[in-house]
Amino acid sequence: MKTSSLQSMVARPRAGNPLRLAGDRRRQGMPVAKNKERFREDLIILAGFYESTVNIRSEVRLEAKSISFAVMDEIEFERLYNATVDVILRRILTRYTRQDLDDVISRAR
Repeated sequence: MKTSSLQSMVARPRAGNPLRLAGDRRRQGMPVAKNKERFREDLIILAGFYESTVNIRSEVRLEAKSISFAVMDEIEFERLYNATVDVILRRILTRYTRQDLDDVISRAR
């Protein structure tokens, strides 16, 4: 699946601050709540770790792969981690470098 079609299948917030939607209380007249699980799943999907399924309406759905240690070995987890960091740097923390992010993560430990 091409990246552009993949990105169109994942919910995208309004232009500007990518996280702005999470702070809004309504979107297109509907109430919106923060959902960390949905955010995590979207990052995993954009990182390329997903399975395609078809729902009852014949629509293709992307489901994030499990990151459970029982399902994913350390090598695959490292690939997922690096791909997810790349997505975060490209789409959310666009002014950060990989080193900037690694420094922030190191200080948080």
